[in-house]
Amino acid sequence: MTLITVPTKGVEEQTCNVNMMQCIYAEVVYWQMKDNGNQTVWRHILLSVLTTFEEMGGNADDLLAQFDIEPNQLMTPNFRVKSEVLASILLQCKAVTRQSSFGVLAGQRPPLTNSPLAISWLASGTALKGLERLCRYASLIESGIILSMARQANTCTLRVRDWGSTWQPIMEDILVSRLCFMAQKTLPKNTPPLCIKLRQKKPASPDPWHNLLGPVIHWEADEIQITWDDTILSQPRFMADEATAQLNEAMVKKQLYKLAHPTLAKKVESKILMQINTVVPDAELISRDLGMASRTLQRHLKEEGTSFKDILKEVRKTQAIDRVLTNSESIESIASSLGYSDQRAFSKAFKNWVGHSPTSYRSRFKRS
Repeated sequence: MTLITVPTKGVEEQTCNVNMMQCIYAEVVYWQMKDNGNQTVWRHILLSVLTTFEEMGGNADDLLAQFDIEPNQLMTPNFRVKSEVLASILLQCKAVTRQSSFGVLAGQRPPLTNSPLAISWLASGTALKGLERLCRYASLIESGIILSMARQANTCTLRVRDWGSTWQPIMEDILVSRLCFMAQKTLPKNTPPLCIKLRQKKPASPDPWHNLLGPVIHWEADEIQITWDDTILSQPRFMADEATAQLNEAMVKKQLYKLAHPTLAKKVESKILMQINTVVPDAELISRDLGMASRTLQRHLKEEGTSFKDILKEVRKTQAIDRVLTNSESIESIASSLGYSDQRAFSKAFKNWVGHSPTSYRSRFKRS
């Protein structure tokens, strides 16, 4: 087994025990998505969140309705949710259930459906091969992160890097919890990581984290890391099926290609997000940025089943809900920056979205 190093754009070198071209392809795809500005999470994470929420007495349908997500969308193979939307959903679940460890609990929920990535991971010849496959296609889980493996002495560490602005403790919880849960499926029973490093502060009651993730957790670390015994990761697995792993990996490559080549609607959405806090985006402005006439832009969007007006409305809604929930910014400031003529117009639109005024929604969330 030969270790190779693949230089990455703007980040330190990534050490991989995998085929050189596969590493390079994964990096190119990552930077394409980074440039597109579309940070999204795959549907399986949201399914686990909703299932856990309902098991704790929550109403998943009502929760989805607040974020304008149809239940049948969750069964669509290519459906993804924006990372900022998932963060808002997780925060609301945490508040409603009064469970500070909600993210960790949701990460331990078995997937409701099988994905090619999960199958290729679980069918790998060793736990290490499975983790290496995961690193190559990490962008399918959350398109704004890089996963890499670092081997040193008798240990092997999974590193989570370059998360960006969507990082929040509860997002960290569900990702690390899911990684530990799935890795355990490829390891001997009761083989927790040797050590876990988390960026968040130590919770007031850390027992759920220790019980579900591992006994040794270092808090307020500079980087998220999960470390295992290298010998255990390298042991051949009795239930391995490399042929199945490779077959499903080929399907994963196709999914990653689609994710890295967004539709025109996604490009328009990204342009709106980049400009919405400084100017009021309109079709003329966005079409110029994309190098086409406004009528051409509208025609192509119609062919994709949407319109500039619908995309702008969705961006405003997502931004509004996220900022009302997670910021102490005044409602007037939010309304102005999102292009509403006055606070009254914004409040009316917001109430149509979630059934509450911005002020009521914020206070209700804080009380929960």
